[in-house]
Amino acid sequence: MEKIKIVTDSSADLDPEIVEEYEIEVIPLLVTWEGKTYRDGIDLSMEEFYDLLPKRQELPKTSQPSLGKFIETYKKYVEQGFKIISIHLSSKLSGTVQTAEVARSVVSPEMITIVDSSFVTWSLGWQVLEAAWAVKKGKLVHEIIARINEVKEKLKFYAYLDTIEYVYKGGRISKVHAFLGSLLNIKPLVEIKEGIVLSIGKVRSQKQGIKFIIEEMKKSLGECKKINVAVGHTGAQQAAAALYEEIKKNFECIHTVFFKTGIIIGTYGGPGCFGVTFYPVEG
Repeated sequence: MEKIKIVTDSSADLDPEIVEEYEIEVIPLLVTWEGKTYRDGIDLSMEEFYDLLPKRQELPKTSQPSLGKFIETYKKYVEQGFKIISIHLSSKLSGTVQTAEVARSVVSPEMITIVDSSFVTWSLGWQVLEAAWAVKKGKLVHEIIARINEVKEKLKFYAYLDTIEYVYKGGRISKVHAFLGSLLNIKPLVEIKEGIVLSIGKVRSQKQGIKFIIEEMKKSLGECKKINVAVGHTGAQQAAAALYEEIKKNFECIHTVFFKTGIIIGTYGGPGCFGVTFYPVEG
């Protein structure tokens, strides 16, 4: 049997219990804020991040882990005889995949496979978890990669933004659009498709946002009712819980996750954001 180690980054927002159970190696992203650099989840906890976010004028800058960190991690497991599957956030949102590829070429191209998840947060997390489940079943590297790609093709991500202030601060929209959106109390809805964030609608309330997301889920799933689903939020726990309940009413949820998102979504979504990531389950 192949010895296989699953590696990912902190943007996957995995629960510590899952990381421990499946022995997943999580490499922290770097966060620079007011001149100080932190390792995501180590030097800056999620609680500290959300406490500071509304108090500071500037948004934090997130960046990929260092090349040295990737090389150190890969060498450790290759020297122990592991083949590595390293799954990371979208290459269109971060340079993490590119840095991992360089580290692979330095350490052992034949022992390491890099996967661009094309997503972030639990859309990435589902791919990591599917890989971990496959490792537990004794699957080979090529079989695990095939399963990851199958899930990736089916994954959907929809989110509601309570304010466009943070999208503007992050450079994703113009000042004029931010002003008009604020003036009109517009709440954008977005999806991640082919690795990038796209606008899919606008509403004026959380209730309308929940209804919109449920309808999008129904359209994307068609006749399929069985899903693996994760519902997350950046502080809008009540709204996220309401969405979660509506999802359970409308679909047969096999594996479910309810979580508070980490720094990537928190930075650009801002407080009050909530959303869902899911994919259909056969059988």
